[in-house]
Order: sequence, then C-alpha cells, then structure tokens
Amino acid sequence: MYKRWPRLRAIAKSLDSGAGIYAACHAAHLVPWTLNRWRKENPKINAFIENHLNGQIEIVEGALLKRAVGYKYDETTKEGKKTREGTSIINTIKVVTKEVAPDTVAAMFYLMNRDPKRWADKRALVNNIIANINNSGREKLKDIPTPLLKRMLEYADNGHDTGDKPGPDNNKDIH
Repeated sequence: MYKRWPRLRAIAKSLDSGAGIYAACHAAHLVPWTLNRWRKENPKINAFIENHLNGQIEIVEGALLKRAVGYKYDETTKEGKKTREGTSIINTIKVVTKEVAPDTVAAMFYLMNRDPKRWADKRALVNNIIANINNSGREKLKDIPTPLLKRMLEYADNGHDTGDKPGPDNNKDIH
C-alpha cells in the first residue's frame, strides 16, 4: 500500500493545480481505472482523492463569489531599459487600480445554488409542477385544491410578487 503514496501525492498535486482526474492520473503515470480500483479498495485513498476534488470545488466557488460581488486589482505597468553595460533595468512606471463590476448572472447562479429555498426561481418551480401534472395525466389535477391550483397558475402567468404565491404558508382564500 505504501508504494501507492508517491503516485497518490502526484495525483493530488495535479488536482490541486486544477487538473481533472484523467490528467492527474496521466501526470502520475497511472491508468485512471487503477485509481478507481484503489479508491474502491481503500476508503482512506478515496477520502484523500475526494478531499482534493472538494478543494477544486471550493476554489471555483470562491472565484464565482468574487465575480458575483465584483473585485478590484492592481495593474502594474513596467518598462525595461538597457544600460550601457548591456544589463536590463526594469522600472515600475505606474500602478493602476482597476475594478471589475459585480456580475448579476454569477450572483443569481451562486444564490440559487447555495440557498435554493430562498433564491429558487419560483415561476420555474410552478411551471415544472404544472408540466409534471400535465405529463402524468389530468386526473392528478383533482388532488390539488382549487385555490392552490389557481394561485399556482396565476403566479406562473404573472410572475410578480403579489402575495398570491402558491404554498401552504399563504392563507389567502381565492374564490
């Protein structure tokens, strides 16, 4: 088992640098199916690889959040000059702070996936419910109380927050 660890460390290093499983196995001179077999045989190896794969997810989540809220960075302009002796001298000319504006699509994607109870697209959910009912047959409609069905349809059609959201927490009575 200890013979595997140099290859596993090489795979981990590749995964940490952003490679996928196939490329990481290739870098460690290992066939991917061998790694799969090792992971099935040994829970410690599986946990080791999963830990590094989760590290990649955390990096992407951080980058997505950064893009969602916007960020600033410094751009440095440098200029090189040659001296009479032939050596190069690099001078910093200026440092400019640049700003990347927040990206609303990235923010929506982040919020909808991190907290779907609060940020799910309600109209899409209602439309999905209605599509499932239509696909499974009209007889399923009789199981849904009429006021709730009306609120669902109205909410799906209007798409605005009028307080007539479908759901058990809404006590409004529609006739």
